[in-house]
Amino acid sequence: MLAKNITLLTVLSALTACGGGGEGSTTDTGTPSSQTSTYTVIDGYLGNAEVYVDRNANLVAESFELLGNTNEKGEISVEASDDDYALIVRIIAGVTTDSDIDGTVAFNKEYVSSSDSKVITPATTLARLNDMSLASLSSALNISPDDMNADFIAAQKHKAHVLNRSLNLLLGETLDTSRRSLEEMLQNAQKISDYIGTQPPATDLTDLILVINEGGDILHSTPKKVHNTQFDLAGMTLQWEQKDYSGVDYTDPDGRFFHPCYMSEFGADLLLVSNCYDEKYLTLDTHTGAIVSVSPTVQNNYLSYIDGDYVALVANDGNITYLDKSLQPANPSAEVLKKEKDRLVAGIGKWAYLDKDNIFSRILRDSPEAFLKNKHLYKAEAMTYRYVGEITSFFADGSVTTQQGVPSSTIRNAVIAIHNASSLGFTANSDNTRVEWLAPNVYLTRVDTEQRFISNDYQYLYFSDGRIQYLGQMDQGFWMRGADDTTIIYYDVSKQEGEGHLFKQFSLKTGEELAQWQRTAQEISANLYGHLHTKNGLYTNSNSYSTIIKFK
Repeated sequence: MLAKNITLLTVLSALTACGGGGEGSTTDTGTPSSQTSTYTVIDGYLGNAEVYVDRNANLVAESFELLGNTNEKGEISVEASDDDYALIVRIIAGVTTDSDIDGTVAFNKEYVSSSDSKVITPATTLARLNDMSLASLSSALNISPDDMNADFIAAQKHKAHVLNRSLNLLLGETLDTSRRSLEEMLQNAQKISDYIGTQPPATDLTDLILVINEGGDILHSTPKKVHNTQFDLAGMTLQWEQKDYSGVDYTDPDGRFFHPCYMSEFGADLLLVSNCYDEKYLTLDTHTGAIVSVSPTVQNNYLSYIDGDYVALVANDGNITYLDKSLQPANPSAEVLKKEKDRLVAGIGKWAYLDKDNIFSRILRDSPEAFLKNKHLYKAEAMTYRYVGEITSFFADGSVTTQQGVPSSTIRNAVIAIHNASSLGFTANSDNTRVEWLAPNVYLTRVDTEQRFISNDYQYLYFSDGRIQYLGQMDQGFWMRGADDTTIIYYDVSKQEGEGHLFKQFSLKTGEELAQWQRTAQEISANLYGHLHTKNGLYTNSNSYSTIIKFK
């Protein structure tokens, strides 16, 4: 493989020396025109990326050269007068969208155009930095120049797509950073290209990204996993379990010691935990599960919420006191509090609404008219769904908006018709078919085979555009969002012989089952009643077993 890497560097050097499409020459473009050209920035289609015209040719994205941002298809229009200049693209973590992941990217990158192409990609970046054309680089990498110079997503040129996805990981945050490791990037580009060339024709490349690990091995992954936008349920492992609260000085009104109940992330490294009476609070280290801090016992606490670096405790009379990150009483100034003037705040394990008279009224997690129990957070602080199809969003400033969704009767009737036309053998009707709102455009419909009892039910996803996806026959279980933005996770537990814990992960876009994870009751004895799904992992607890477990 080393010989091949050296060969690529030799070829690239020769192409540059003889002017093989290099960027150093200029082309007479003729009379200036008022026409524009459309450039497309692709790894997946990269939307909301900043584009700069490098008029001073220093390969630095400078504020006075900013042209604008790409649209959701990665496109931007450029005046013909700027066609002679390189275009620099800044891809910004958490801001730039990528069609490969249905979300925002996790890494800052910079791309630059090549003079012979209207696509801007990791490959054009590698070509420009090596002072050669995209066509020459493509030939050196033994991949079709036409495929690399095209919108390879629309043209379904999967090898070009996989190569560019994988090259993206090799690039630095800035062009200067990439240029300083150019030789290593060229060697790895050849390695990746050679590997792609060895794949059998039947290999599915549609969602593949190749990652070179520290040992130099090539590993298969997906864009969503690389950008941490899709939780890897199948690869989930138990990170830690905390069940020793012997050092916590507390007895609840029922005469029991501390039992964990409500959980919330508290900054990057702490998990805040309270008991069900909201009288005692702990923080756990999210990496190890070790107890970090313990609060004094709090009396007459109505609800609590996190406000920046503080825990706000709301008493029955509406008076608010605070605990700092060490869970000791504190008196923060108004300047450091972010939610003091909010009329709606997310409580720890509950939701709280603060009205104009500064009196909290509580919306319980299990409120049937409010979709709160799954902690589905959108731009609104809370959203509710009514059976008539009305979706209401509540915001922190107290404002409320309402939009029309799909009435539950429409969903129920459509699923009943599909189910009864199938060969599943159980008759669905309006009495045994339940509808639950999962996301703004997605609804769960469950045909209950044994009403009033936990039963093995037929479950469907209904999408607001009318699509229906059968998920399978499963126990009632419950559904959680939060591990990522594109999937939903089902959980159920059974202590019957040979059964145990079952997690299933489904796409919120198609309803496809993506992964499942199972463990026996002997491996994990606790029934995991409480769940907090986050991008840092799944936190689960069992009040009866007094345990908190983190999976990742």
